[in-house]
Amino acid sequence: MRKDLQKPPVTENQVRLGLQRVLHCSKNGYALTYARTALELNMKGYELGVQLLYVLNNLHGWSGEEARNIKAMFKRFYKEVSTK
Repeated sequence: MRKDLQKPPVTENQVRLGLQRVLHCSKNGYALTYARTALELNMKGYELGVQLLYVLNNLHGWSGEEARNIKAMFKRFYKEVSTK
């Protein structure tokens, strides 16, 4: 992908908003626990990225446009923080 067409980096605040939506919309107990932990411990950077992998692994039953967008954002954030 050309540099001038790349999306701006995902911010930690965007991820936190996504985690709050997970708390509001998901019914998976494990996803809720991992999302709540990330928010309560105020995780940042790579640590937050790894926690998102746990959240993502448990969001298999959450579907719809919002779910797809948030899952994609979580994946992008992890990729960005893991390649720094």
